[in-house]
Amino acid sequence: MERRDAERIVRLLQSAIGELHDSIVIAQTALTEAEYEIFKRGAGMSIAKISYECLDRTYTEYPDLARRASYEGPFFRKAHPTNRWTGALVAPFSS
Repeated sequence: MERRDAERIVRLLQSAIGELHDSIVIAQTALTEAEYEIFKRGAGMSIAKISYECLDRTYTEYPDLARRASYEGPFFRKAHPTNRWTGALVAPFSS
């Protein structure tokens, strides 16, 4: 993958993760406890899938993009002021 494409993809996926996290925070007060647990699980699984299957592979190829990772959602920034990729044993896309 070309670096320019990787940068754009990372930016978009990080934004998506931030939006998903924000939706979980909003759902916590908007849904019943049972509905919230179902919603939280679904959104959390989506975040994990994006992280492990897309971002980690890109970070393997371009580790410096991981160090600049930041999620943009307003709730996420409050809950997690710093986000750092800790590494994963995944193959890069160009394997």
